[in-house]
Amino acid sequence: MLETAPFMRFERSTWTGILVQDVLKRCAVQVNEAMELNSIEAIIALVRQGFGISIVPKLANVAWEKDDALALFPLEGVDVRRRVGLLERASHGRMNFTEAIKKYFDQG
Repeated sequence: MLETAPFMRFERSTWTGILVQDVLKRCAVQVNEAMELNSIEAIIALVRQGFGISIVPKLANVAWEKDDALALFPLEGVDVRRRVGLLERASHGRMNFTEAIKKYFDQG
């Protein structure tokens, strides 16, 4: 499917675009390039309308599997994770809040 369907690519110069390119390399597949966009929402809207397919990060706060206009396919054997960080001032009024966030992520 990746080789034949029009492929909506996430912009190559972004961190997400670099991750998508890495996934394509791991899958050893040449895609049928149709568009290059810098918005997950725009890509999803185009896929919903039937303009093609894409590889995008599976966002934690979006239930795409409940969307009847989309079909999700896991890429077997490909595990890509994005790293996130917390940047804070050395001293501020919300230290308790950021401490709770740090503890939450240390558990994972």
